[in-house]
Amino acid sequence: MNEVLALTQRLCPGCSEDRPQPTRFFSNPRAEQVPVAKLRDDWRGFFKDKVFFSYSRCAACGLLYCPRFLAPSSLSELYSAMGDNTAGVTPHAVSRTQGGYFELVGNGWKSGDYLEVGPDIGLFTALASRERPQARLFLFEPNRAVWPQLRSACADPARVAISEAMEDLSAVPDRSIGLAVMVHVLDHMMSPVEYLRALERKMTPGGGLLVVVHNEMSLLAKIFGARYPIFCLQHPQLFSPRSLAGLLRKAGFGAARIVRTKNYFPIETLARHLLFQLALNPERAPRVQTLIGLRLGNMAAVVGTDGRGIA
Repeated sequence: MNEVLALTQRLCPGCSEDRPQPTRFFSNPRAEQVPVAKLRDDWRGFFKDKVFFSYSRCAACGLLYCPRFLAPSSLSELYSAMGDNTAGVTPHAVSRTQGGYFELVGNGWKSGDYLEVGPDIGLFTALASRERPQARLFLFEPNRAVWPQLRSACADPARVAISEAMEDLSAVPDRSIGLAVMVHVLDHMMSPVEYLRALERKMTPGGGLLVVVHNEMSLLAKIFGARYPIFCLQHPQLFSPRSLAGLLRKAGFGAARIVRTKNYFPIETLARHLLFQLALNPERAPRVQTLIGLRLGNMAAVVGTDGRGIA
């Protein structure tokens, strides 16, 4: 393990301008001011005081991002040691949520192959594989430990190609992908526009992209401010409906249909997060696993490559 985590100075990842405006979204202390050991300790875990890099808003395009952030080499080190990030959400709850995401593309995927970035254990992948079992599946998942489970989630494992190199799409034929999916991935990427441009070149004419991210303009984000969980070390930028739509246009996609998504949580998980946000002991939450579906702080963009597609 390196003794020093390298930091880098960033231009706006949405428009490459250098016009950051300070916001109220910062921790105390700020990540750019704390010892390296604390950054490593705070990289994982919920329900504790947070440290994260200060967010600024780009005066040119409105994107909320961290001008000072971890360098790619340090991110690789930290992500390699990161475990489960579902924070107590049961597999059944996650599966219900992913099913809702899939309904957004519905019957719009008529042709072409499938690409997913960050599929984890393959809950969404399984839905796609059942929808069009004849399609090839290109999956980009850096956690090799889940590959066996991911492959078994597919209807025909022989039609699956899995890679840990998320930034390298060279193995995917150009104009071959009818549906691409990124669920809570884009807000982790250091260069989202460049990645989406590379992805657009892989899409069939009329193909579609589904992107799910946190909404930094959601009601809960406005209520809780910097205490809201989306402000964390793992998110170098966060999106609003406006900034997400602008990013997709800049990358060459058509007009996006952006909707608030419903997420399913056990009552216990919701109660634990609420108690923590209120500075109360999350261990006082009731041990109830009944699921509740709520439209909280996430949003999805469904967009076609040519302004038609599945959008």
